[in-house]
Amino acid sequence: MNGGKALPQFKAHLKPIRDYFGDTKASRVTARIVDRYIESRLAEKKLGSTVNRETALLRHAFRLAIENKVLSAGPKIRRLKESSPRTGFFGLADFEKTVSFLPDHLQGFARFGFLCGWRKSELRSLAWAAVDGRELRLGPEHSKNGIGRVLVLEGELWSIIERQRKMREYENADGTIGFSSYVFHLAGQPIGDFRKAWASACKKAEVPGKLFHDLRRTAVRNMRRAHVSEGVAMLISGHRTRSIFERYNIIDDHELGEAMAQTQAYLSTLPSESKVASIAETKAEAAR
Repeated sequence: MNGGKALPQFKAHLKPIRDYFGDTKASRVTARIVDRYIESRLAEKKLGSTVNRETALLRHAFRLAIENKVLSAGPKIRRLKESSPRTGFFGLADFEKTVSFLPDHLQGFARFGFLCGWRKSELRSLAWAAVDGRELRLGPEHSKNGIGRVLVLEGELWSIIERQRKMREYENADGTIGFSSYVFHLAGQPIGDFRKAWASACKKAEVPGKLFHDLRRTAVRNMRRAHVSEGVAMLISGHRTRSIFERYNIIDDHELGEAMAQTQAYLSTLPSESKVASIAETKAEAAR
């Protein structure tokens, strides 16, 4: 009802909740029962952040039930401490290896994210109507921050669009041919949840634990290393503030080297011998 852009993720986070609680009446769900759910998820090696996303939806469900007078109260649901923000990146070789193990319909999706750093939700929403010649126009309704942007399709980005155009045709269950209105699709529908396919590809590429979101950080870092200004990089990736650069310390190694070279060049201009005279020397000079 709120027009949330992350409905597929919400459904994915709700699945383990539904599986665990099953047909248990909401009025019988206590804080202790929720704690047991949390303990079971942690035993499955799930991160605190993942469990928090799941229980947040459970908490919200109880809140809605109370607001609509379906329940009079809900259980207290604890929030786990989360680890520091991830700072994962992809090297080019590891990325190429990972992509090689992805299904065909996800390869262009991943390559586009690697180059421009767009979010999954933004890539999912891309329609052919947004492709205007060599420009791609993302509407504000599809942008997480509510601000539309334009991406110029040059080089490999244009090649990806051309390949996706050739993959636009698909076959329906009744044997008829359809044409997807989405740039990235599976049987004409937007790309859905692909965490299993992604995890499998990363495992085969020997980079387990990598996230698709790591491509976003990688894209920004690559732009900075290519000496793209922060302002332009932010326009391309859709970051509203420069916090991404502070949060992940995305600084070009060459810039660090230049900083040290400049510092040493400055130090080389300073006198190498101390000019501070001793008290005895000062008195002797005064007597003369």
